[in-house]
Amino acid sequence: MKRSMVLSLSLVVGVLLTGNKPANAQTDEPARHNLLRRLEHQEQARRQRIEQFRLAGKQDLEENRFSAPTILYDILPTGEPLFFTTCNLTAAQNVGTHKLWTGGELQLNLEGSNLTIGLWDAGAVRATHQEFTGRVSQIDNVGFLYTSGSNHATHVSGTLLAAGISPQARGMAKEARLWAYDWNGDVPEMAQAAAAGLLISNHSYGYSAWGMPQWMFGFYDQYAANWDEITYTFPYYLPVKAAGNDGGSGYNSADGGYDLLLGASNAKNALVVGAVYGDTLIPVPKVCVLLLFLLGVLPMTGVLNLTW
Repeated sequence: MKRSMVLSLSLVVGVLLTGNKPANAQTDEPARHNLLRRLEHQEQARRQRIEQFRLAGKQDLEENRFSAPTILYDILPTGEPLFFTTCNLTAAQNVGTHKLWTGGELQLNLEGSNLTIGLWDAGAVRATHQEFTGRVSQIDNVGFLYTSGSNHATHVSGTLLAAGISPQARGMAKEARLWAYDWNGDVPEMAQAAAAGLLISNHSYGYSAWGMPQWMFGFYDQYAANWDEITYTFPYYLPVKAAGNDGGSGYNSADGGYDLLLGASNAKNALVVGAVYGDTLIPVPKVCVLLLFLLGVLPMTGVLNLTW
Protein backbone atom coordinates (compact mmCIF):
# COMPACT_ATOMS: atom_id res chain seq x y z
CA MET A 1 0.00 0.00 0.00
CA LYS A 2 1.18 3.50 -0.64
CA ARG A 3 2.63 4.99 2.52
CA SER A 4 1.72 8.53 1.48
CA MET A 5 -1.96 7.63 1.25
CA VAL A 6 -2.44 5.28 4.16
CA LEU A 7 -4.81 6.21 6.97
CA SER A 8 -4.63 3.90 9.93
CA LEU A 9 -6.92 2.33 12.44
CA SER A 10 -5.81 1.47 15.94
CA LEU A 11 -7.97 -0.15 18.57
CA VAL A 12 -7.45 2.03 21.65
CA VAL A 13 -9.16 -0.01 24.33
CA GLY A 14 -8.52 1.90 27.57
CA VAL A 15 -10.57 0.53 30.40
CA LEU A 16 -12.00 -2.18 28.13
CA LEU A 17 -8.61 -3.89 28.45
CA THR A 18 -9.88 -5.15 31.79
CA GLY A 19 -12.30 -7.52 30.08
CA ASN A 20 -15.74 -8.13 28.60
CA LYS A 21 -18.99 -7.93 30.55
CA PRO A 22 -22.28 -9.65 29.61
CA ALA A 23 -24.02 -6.27 29.30
CA ASN A 24 -25.35 -6.85 25.78
CA ALA A 25 -27.41 -9.76 27.05
CA GLN A 26 -29.59 -7.24 28.89
CA THR A 27 -31.00 -5.73 25.68
CA ASP A 28 -34.61 -6.16 24.57
CA GLU A 29 -35.09 -9.65 23.12
CA PRO A 30 -37.80 -8.80 20.52
CA ALA A 31 -35.72 -5.86 19.26
CA ARG A 32 -32.68 -8.10 18.94
CA HIS A 33 -34.65 -10.73 17.04
CA ASN A 34 -36.22 -8.20 14.66
CA LEU A 35 -32.86 -6.56 13.95
CA LEU A 36 -31.12 -9.86 13.20
CA ARG A 37 -33.93 -10.97 10.89
CA ARG A 38 -33.98 -7.64 9.02
CA LEU A 39 -30.20 -7.62 8.57
CA GLU A 40 -30.26 -11.18 7.24
CA HIS A 41 -32.87 -10.16 4.64
CA GLN A 42 -30.72 -7.18 3.62
CA GLU A 43 -27.69 -9.45 3.33
CA GLN A 44 -29.55 -11.83 1.02
CA ALA A 45 -30.65 -8.90 -1.15
CA ARG A 46 -27.07 -7.58 -1.32
CA ARG A 47 -25.75 -10.93 -2.51
CA GLN A 48 -28.50 -11.12 -5.12
CA ARG A 49 -27.55 -7.67 -6.48
CA ILE A 50 -23.95 -8.80 -6.89
CA GLU A 51 -25.00 -12.02 -8.60
CA GLN A 52 -27.28 -10.14 -11.02
CA PHE A 53 -24.49 -7.66 -11.77
CA ARG A 54 -22.14 -10.47 -12.73
CA LEU A 55 -24.75 -12.44 -14.67
CA ALA A 56 -25.45 -9.31 -16.70
CA GLY A 57 -21.86 -9.49 -17.94
CA LYS A 58 -20.72 -6.34 -16.19
CA GLN A 59 -16.97 -6.04 -15.83
CA ASP A 60 -15.84 -7.21 -12.41
CA LEU A 61 -12.87 -5.01 -11.52
CA GLU A 62 -12.05 -6.37 -8.10
CA GLU A 63 -9.09 -8.51 -9.19
CA ASN A 64 -7.30 -6.21 -11.63
CA ARG A 65 -8.00 -2.63 -10.58
CA PHE A 66 -6.67 -2.43 -7.03
CA SER A 67 -3.33 -3.11 -5.35
CA ALA A 68 -4.86 -3.68 -1.89
CA PRO A 69 -7.15 -6.61 -1.00
CA THR A 70 -10.53 -5.74 -2.50
CA ILE A 71 -13.96 -7.30 -3.03
CA LEU A 72 -17.07 -6.26 -4.90
CA TYR A 73 -19.38 -5.46 -1.97
CA ASP A 74 -22.57 -4.06 -3.47
CA ILE A 75 -24.18 -2.25 -6.40
CA LEU A 76 -25.37 1.33 -5.96
CA PRO A 77 -28.95 2.22 -6.99
CA THR A 78 -27.38 4.13 -9.90
CA GLY A 79 -25.66 0.94 -11.10
CA GLU A 80 -22.05 1.62 -10.10
CA PRO A 81 -20.14 -1.19 -8.36
CA LEU A 82 -19.16 -0.57 -4.74
CA PHE A 83 -15.90 -2.10 -3.46
CA PHE A 84 -14.45 -2.87 -0.06
CA THR A 85 -10.71 -2.31 0.37
CA THR A 86 -8.35 -2.53 3.33
CA CYS A 87 -6.91 0.25 5.48
CA ASN A 88 -3.77 0.02 7.56
CA LEU A 89 -3.21 0.55 11.27
CA THR A 90 -0.41 1.45 13.60
CA ALA A 91 1.64 0.00 16.44
CA ALA A 92 0.77 0.16 20.13
CA GLN A 93 3.48 2.62 21.13
CA ASN A 94 2.25 5.23 18.68
CA VAL A 95 -1.09 5.63 20.47
CA GLY A 96 0.18 5.24 24.03
CA THR A 97 -1.36 1.84 24.77
CA HIS A 98 1.94 0.71 26.33
CA LYS A 99 1.32 3.16 29.16
CA LEU A 100 -1.56 0.92 30.32
CA TRP A 101 0.49 -2.28 30.41
CA THR A 102 2.09 -3.94 33.41
CA GLY A 103 5.05 -1.73 34.27
CA GLY A 104 3.66 1.19 32.26
CA GLU A 105 3.84 4.71 33.58
CA LEU A 106 0.12 4.81 34.46
CA GLN A 107 0.57 1.72 36.70
CA LEU A 108 -2.76 0.27 35.59
CA ASN A 109 -1.38 -3.20 34.69
CA LEU A 110 -3.90 -3.82 31.92
CA GLU A 111 -3.07 -6.58 29.43
CA GLY A 112 -6.47 -7.53 28.00
CA SER A 113 -7.15 -10.45 30.33
CA ASN A 114 -10.68 -11.82 29.83
CA LEU A 115 -11.23 -9.43 26.89
CA THR A 116 -12.57 -10.68 23.55
CA ILE A 117 -11.99 -8.45 20.52
CA GLY A 118 -13.91 -8.89 17.29
CA LEU A 119 -12.05 -8.57 13.99
CA TRP A 120 -13.57 -8.20 10.54
CA ASP A 121 -10.99 -8.07 7.77
CA ALA A 122 -10.10 -9.11 4.23
CA GLY A 123 -9.39 -12.76 4.97
CA ALA A 124 -8.92 -15.42 7.61
CA VAL A 125 -6.33 -14.99 10.36
CA ARG A 126 -3.46 -17.44 10.71
CA ALA A 127 -4.61 -18.77 14.08
CA THR A 128 -1.44 -20.87 14.53
CA HIS A 129 0.86 -17.84 14.49
CA GLN A 130 3.35 -17.94 17.37
CA GLU A 131 2.16 -14.56 18.67
CA PHE A 132 -1.43 -15.67 19.37
CA THR A 133 -1.64 -19.46 19.20
CA GLY A 134 -4.74 -20.65 21.03
CA ARG A 135 -6.37 -17.21 21.30
CA VAL A 136 -7.89 -16.80 17.81
CA SER A 137 -11.24 -18.30 16.79
CA GLN A 138 -12.26 -17.97 13.13
CA ILE A 139 -15.98 -17.74 13.85
CA ASP A 140 -17.20 -17.82 10.24
CA ASN A 141 -15.04 -20.89 9.45
CA VAL A 142 -13.31 -19.17 6.53
CA GLY A 143 -10.09 -21.02 5.78
CA PHE A 144 -6.68 -19.36 5.97
CA LEU A 145 -5.05 -18.80 2.58
CA TYR A 146 -1.66 -17.40 1.64
CA THR A 147 -3.18 -14.26 0.16
CA SER A 148 -2.84 -10.53 0.75
CA GLY A 149 -6.24 -10.59 2.47
CA SER A 150 -5.16 -13.12 5.09
CA ASN A 151 -1.81 -11.34 5.35
CA HIS A 152 -3.62 -8.10 6.23
CA ALA A 153 -5.95 -9.83 8.71
CA THR A 154 -3.05 -11.58 10.44
CA HIS A 155 -1.02 -8.37 10.61
CA VAL A 156 -3.96 -6.49 12.14
CA SER A 157 -4.48 -9.31 14.64
CA GLY A 158 -0.84 -9.05 15.66
CA THR A 159 -1.19 -5.34 16.33
CA LEU A 160 -4.23 -6.04 18.48
CA LEU A 161 -3.05 -8.96 20.57
CA ALA A 162 0.43 -10.30 19.71
CA ALA A 163 1.91 -11.87 22.84
CA GLY A 164 5.35 -10.32 22.42
CA ILE A 165 7.27 -13.56 21.92
CA SER A 166 9.22 -11.37 19.54
CA PRO A 167 9.26 -8.30 21.85
CA GLN A 168 8.95 -5.69 19.13
CA ALA A 169 5.81 -7.37 17.79
CA ARG A 170 3.83 -7.04 21.01
CA GLY A 171 0.19 -6.09 20.49
CA MET A 172 -2.03 -3.73 22.41
CA ALA A 173 -3.79 -6.39 24.50
CA LYS A 174 -1.47 -9.38 24.68
CA GLU A 175 -3.78 -11.54 26.79
CA ALA A 176 -6.97 -10.87 24.81
CA ARG A 177 -8.81 -13.38 22.66
CA LEU A 178 -10.02 -12.78 19.10
CA TRP A 179 -13.24 -13.60 17.28
CA ALA A 180 -12.22 -13.34 13.63
CA TYR A 181 -14.41 -13.00 10.53
CA ASP A 182 -13.79 -12.11 6.93
CA TRP A 183 -15.51 -8.95 5.71
CA ASN A 184 -18.14 -10.55 3.45
CA GLY A 185 -21.45 -10.34 5.31
CA ASP A 186 -20.05 -8.22 8.12
CA VAL A 187 -23.27 -6.45 9.19
CA PRO A 188 -25.40 -9.44 10.28
CA GLU A 189 -22.29 -11.05 11.78
CA MET A 190 -21.62 -7.92 13.87
CA ALA A 191 -25.18 -8.03 15.21
CA GLN A 192 -24.90 -11.74 16.01
CA ALA A 193 -21.57 -11.21 17.78
CA ALA A 194 -22.96 -8.29 19.80
CA ALA A 195 -25.93 -10.45 20.79
CA ALA A 196 -23.43 -13.06 22.01
CA GLY A 197 -21.74 -10.47 24.24
CA LEU A 198 -19.02 -8.91 22.07
CA LEU A 199 -18.22 -5.39 23.27
CA ILE A 200 -15.62 -4.09 20.83
CA SER A 201 -14.45 -4.85 17.30
CA ASN A 202 -11.89 -3.67 14.76
CA HIS A 203 -12.66 -2.86 11.10
CA SER A 204 -9.58 -1.87 9.07
CA TYR A 205 -11.46 -1.63 5.77
CA GLY A 206 -14.11 0.39 4.02
CA TYR A 207 -15.43 1.56 0.67
CA SER A 208 -12.85 2.28 -2.00
CA ALA A 209 -13.11 5.88 -3.23
CA TRP A 210 -12.04 4.81 -6.73
CA GLY A 211 -14.85 5.60 -9.16
CA MET A 212 -17.12 6.75 -6.35
CA PRO A 213 -19.84 9.26 -7.32
CA GLN A 214 -19.26 12.58 -5.56
CA TRP A 215 -22.61 12.41 -3.76
CA MET A 216 -21.42 9.32 -1.86
CA PHE A 217 -18.74 11.26 0.06
CA GLY A 218 -20.22 12.06 3.46
CA PHE A 219 -23.48 10.34 2.53
CA TYR A 220 -25.24 8.50 5.36
CA ASP A 221 -26.17 5.32 3.53
CA GLN A 222 -27.92 2.13 4.61
CA TYR A 223 -24.60 0.53 5.53
CA ALA A 224 -23.81 3.32 8.02
CA ALA A 225 -27.39 3.24 9.32
CA ASN A 226 -27.09 -0.51 9.93
CA TRP A 227 -24.01 0.05 12.09
CA ASP A 228 -25.91 2.64 14.11
CA GLU A 229 -28.92 0.39 14.52
CA ILE A 230 -26.65 -2.37 15.82
CA THR A 231 -25.02 -0.05 18.34
CA TYR A 232 -28.44 1.31 19.36
CA THR A 233 -29.80 -2.19 19.93
CA PHE A 234 -26.62 -3.28 21.71
CA PRO A 235 -25.56 -0.08 23.51
CA TYR A 236 -22.45 -1.58 25.10
CA TYR A 237 -20.98 -2.65 21.76
CA LEU A 238 -18.45 -0.34 20.06
CA PRO A 239 -17.14 -0.95 16.51
CA VAL A 240 -13.84 0.83 15.78
CA LYS A 241 -13.63 1.88 12.13
CA ALA A 242 -10.86 3.12 9.84
CA ALA A 243 -11.57 6.54 8.34
CA GLY A 244 -10.08 5.39 5.02
CA ASN A 245 -6.98 5.51 2.83
CA ASP A 246 -7.92 8.44 0.63
CA GLY A 247 -6.76 11.59 2.43
CA GLY A 248 -4.03 12.36 -0.10
CA SER A 249 -5.57 10.73 -3.16
CA GLY A 250 -7.24 13.77 -4.70
CA TYR A 251 -10.75 12.34 -4.52
CA ASN A 252 -13.58 14.84 -4.08
CA SER A 253 -11.18 17.71 -4.76
CA ALA A 254 -14.07 20.18 -4.96
CA ASP A 255 -14.23 20.21 -1.16
CA GLY A 256 -10.57 21.08 -0.64
CA GLY A 257 -9.50 17.81 0.91
CA TYR A 258 -12.47 17.56 3.25
CA ASP A 259 -15.63 15.43 3.05
CA LEU A 260 -13.92 12.13 2.27
CA LEU A 261 -15.72 9.76 4.65
CA LEU A 262 -17.59 6.89 3.02
CA GLY A 263 -20.01 4.25 4.20
CA ALA A 264 -19.75 3.20 7.85
CA SER A 265 -17.17 5.92 8.49
CA ASN A 266 -20.23 8.20 8.59
CA ALA A 267 -21.90 6.14 11.32
CA LYS A 268 -22.79 8.24 14.35
CA ASN A 269 -22.05 5.64 17.03
CA ALA A 270 -18.82 4.06 15.76
CA LEU A 271 -15.34 5.16 16.82
CA VAL A 272 -13.86 6.36 13.50
CA VAL A 273 -10.07 6.74 13.54
CA GLY A 274 -7.85 8.76 11.21
CA ALA A 275 -4.09 9.25 11.23
CA VAL A 276 -1.28 11.78 11.19
CA TYR A 277 2.43 11.75 10.33
CA GLY A 278 4.75 11.86 13.36
CA ASP A 279 3.97 14.59 15.91
CA THR A 280 1.80 16.69 13.61
CA LEU A 281 0.03 19.39 15.64
CA ILE A 282 -3.75 19.17 15.51
CA PRO A 283 -5.54 22.41 16.50
CA VAL A 284 -8.65 20.72 17.93
CA PRO A 285 -9.15 17.28 19.51
CA LYS A 286 -9.51 14.51 16.95
CA VAL A 287 -9.17 10.74 17.05
CA CYS A 288 -5.95 10.25 15.10
CA VAL A 289 -2.99 7.89 15.30
CA LEU A 290 0.45 7.75 13.70
CA LEU A 291 0.44 6.67 10.09
CA LEU A 292 3.14 4.12 9.31
CA PHE A 293 3.31 0.41 9.96
CA LEU A 294 6.25 -0.49 12.18
CA LEU A 295 6.87 -4.08 13.25
CA GLY A 296 4.22 -6.65 12.53
CA VAL A 297 3.68 -10.33 11.99
CA LEU A 298 3.93 -12.24 8.74
CA PRO A 299 1.41 -15.07 8.37
CA MET A 300 3.47 -17.06 5.88
CA THR A 301 6.31 -17.71 8.33
CA GLY A 302 4.69 -17.22 11.72
CA VAL A 303 7.50 -14.95 12.90
CA LEU A 304 8.31 -11.26 13.23
CA ASN A 305 8.37 -9.23 10.04
CA LEU A 306 9.39 -5.63 9.30
CA THR A 307 6.74 -3.99 7.11
CA TRP A 308 5.58 -0.57 5.98
